[in-house]
Amino acid sequence: MSRPSQAPRTVLSTDVPKLDIIPATCSLTETAELLETRIRREERLANALKPLSDDYEHIVIDCPPILGILTYNAIVAAELLLIPVQPGAGAVLGLDTLLNTARELRDEEEVSYRILTTMFEVRTTRTNAMVEDLLDKHKRRVLKTVISKSESLNQANLASKPVSMFARSSRGAQEYDELCTDILRLRIKS
Repeated sequence: MSRPSQAPRTVLSTDVPKLDIIPATCSLTETAELLETRIRREERLANALKPLSDDYEHIVIDCPPILGILTYNAIVAAELLLIPVQPGAGAVLGLDTLLNTARELRDEEEVSYRILTTMFEVRTTRTNAMVEDLLDKHKRRVLKTVISKSESLNQANLASKPVSMFARSSRGAQEYDELCTDILRLRIKS
């Protein structure tokens, strides 16, 4: 017999309309350590989120940029992987490792994913061209929206506020609005 999910009790409302969060806490490291020894450990998050699926149209899971038990859980729980890639060979080269891991965890040949280019700088044309070449085999999965490097995003992060509330008319806020529109247009294979 499985224990009931604690997820509904951990949901917090925010000042942003239609946005609730379950924030990470200090106990997340402990949770990761405990999961390492559990059976079906990669399915724990998916099972915990089931009671919330009727209450929310979209659930976004943010992960650290490393492969570990917490990221494995997010991969199994997700309908779509949104993979941020910064212009740089390291991020692009890690993409294949992430996708192979996702296929193995989900036991599927095809995993639904999209690539989001972030920390983009218009001035680095040579780097941008190299990244475009490296992403060529994924070009159908690269979102049109690009998130540029910007001071408004940095300042909003430091102020612990969404950029849409911190600097509504900034380029960063507009790009994130475009990203939301792009994602809502996607047809996700369930």
